Amino acid sequence: MILIAGNCVIENYETLKETVEVLLEEVQDKEIDFYFKSSFKKDNRTSIKSFSGLEEDKALELLAKIKKEYNVKVCTDVHNTEQVDKLDFIDMIQIPAFLAKQRSLLEKVSMFAEDRKIHIKKPQFIPPDEISFICETIEKHNRRKDNIIITDRGTLLGYDKYFIDPRHTPIMKRHCNNIVWDITHPTKNQKFKNDVLTLGLSGIASGASGLFIETHPNCDKALCDNKTMLPLSEIKELISKTYNLWRFLK
Repeated sequence: MILIAGNCVIENYETLKETVEVLLEEVQDKEIDFYFKSSFKKDNRTSIKSFSGLEEDKALELLAKIKKEYNVKVCTDVHNTEQVDKLDFIDMIQIPAFLAKQRSLLEKVSMFAEDRKIHIKKPQFIPPDEISFICETIEKHNRRKDNIIITDRGTLLGYDKYFIDPRHTPIMKRHCNNIVWDITHPTKNQKFKNDVLTLGLSGIASGASGLFIETHPNCDKALCDNKTMLPLSEIKELISKTYNLWRFLK
């Protein structure tokens, strides 16, 4: 099972440390291909009041420190072709949903990544079958189909509502072997945190290869996406139940 999990954005070393330690404890002795994810920059935060991250080099330095100290694979997202060359130590490069149709970025990441994983968030505004164009672009320049991971992070229903349709998983698997479900972004209110587990189980049942989860030790004080992240205290139950279902189906 693939698990891409961590903080929405790099805030400080202490938060990264606390989060990765809990996650590593929960994935040990399990058949889980784990990537610790945290964004070094949130470039899609249009409001000047929104936290978009630390200074880029400082944030990447902290993520590299976590990778080395905990011997963990790391994932972060990239927003333009100039940033790609800074990510030489990253194991999985993520392309955000709103940028997944940018051909120049797809090509740059594909040629740069070589044996690294390329993680793409499916744009909320395209049907599942259209990921074929994204996959074709990457495969043309990378040649490693197994390097590609597509995450369904929901489809827009109106202006600000999202839903995940389990029928999308087999459709997308026609074009990509590794389909992952983002189960935290579609849950935009902490009153409905039980939805995260429901989505996780639904994703695995639909044939998804794994899950994408953003989590935080103290969601109320998180500097970014505090209403969508899963409290770190709830991660044990989530990983346990979804992993057990994955094992059963396997």
